[in-house]
Amino acid sequence: MRNTPGSNQPSRGSGPRPARRGAISSHRRRAQKNIKRKRQRGGRGPRSLPALIITVIGINLKKLSKRFGGAAGRIPLGALDGFRSHIFAAGAFVCALSVAAVIWALTNKNAWAVYIGDSLITHVKYDKNLDAEYLTHMAASTIENAIRTNVKINEAISLKRKHAGKSEIIPNEALFTMLSSSLSYQIEADSISVNGQEAAVLKNDADTESLKDKLCAPYIKDPEAVLEKEVVGLTVEKRFVDSSEVLSVDDAAALLSKEVDMETSYTVAPGDYMQSIAAKFNTSVESLCKLNDIAPENVAKIQVGQTLKILAKKPLLDIRTLELEKHREPSQPQVVTRENAAKPKSYTQVLQAGAPGEDEVTEHVEKLNGLEVSREVVGKTPVVLAQDRLVEVGTL
Repeated sequence: MRNTPGSNQPSRGSGPRPARRGAISSHRRRAQKNIKRKRQRGGRGPRSLPALIITVIGINLKKLSKRFGGAAGRIPLGALDGFRSHIFAAGAFVCALSVAAVIWALTNKNAWAVYIGDSLITHVKYDKNLDAEYLTHMAASTIENAIRTNVKINEAISLKRKHAGKSEIIPNEALFTMLSSSLSYQIEADSISVNGQEAAVLKNDADTESLKDKLCAPYIKDPEAVLEKEVVGLTVEKRFVDSSEVLSVDDAAALLSKEVDMETSYTVAPGDYMQSIAAKFNTSVESLCKLNDIAPENVAKIQVGQTLKILAKKPLLDIRTLELEKHREPSQPQVVTRENAAKPKSYTQVLQAGAPGEDEVTEHVEKLNGLEVSREVVGKTPVVLAQDRLVEVGTL
């Protein structure tokens, strides 16, 4: 149905219905009030990101309405309200996304915080394969490579996942060096015990062998002849100790070379007299007399078989050695008998006198503190062969 000419009603299908003039004016009034309020606040900008977006778009709202409303420069009020709500939603989304990004950046646990005990040392990049046991092992290895002995770390290393800035994070290699210089540790050393009681601590096996050599040296005349040597009563075991407990080889040798008083007994043998017995046990005649209740005038009256008490100096440690000794001794000729049936039984004639030979005898000699304890012949080699003695005897 068409409208009659002169009618104020628009024709159907002739285009969008124009927005009411009063709605646009109302919007303009609200915009003007907002601008006025802004000026009254001293020119401060919007207090939130969505409000900022709405204000920026609102400034150019007139241009936007012309673009979307065509030549009339008007857009429907409902369309304008929907447009404003979309703008507000978009601003709220951008604001939330920005806040989330900031929170993520501040709370992202991108590093391990490394602690020694309760003290924070540094940060390293987060790695799920990194743990306190591995760090302890690597720190101990760094120290061991430097001092050439096994160590035991005293403090506990722990890790806590945290957020850290790039400037706070150091490489793993730098962490191992930092830990090795910050940690205290014990070193593995040789604990030297005498009769079950710890007497000294040495750094390593090499120092222990040097100590044994020093203790044995006073009792060995020919080092090349020594087959075995033993410090009796000395035991060695490994344990971790503070480095301040470790002694030098010389200090340990001086400590273990001390002599102690020992009471023993001695049976007087033929040819003994008080002066010789005192000299044998490194003591004095006066000490012997006092210990055995012998009057000075009776010193010369000791008897063979008499038992004397001896208070002598004895090394703290006994040194047992097994030495190889060689010497030569004569070998006697064998007697070889030749029978002669033409001669009577009373007949005897030396046909060859014979001559002794010489053998080299090899012996193992066991000594305690340089004094011989036992001797065993282990070999005999002829050097000069003995000449047999030949004797002829009658059998008639």
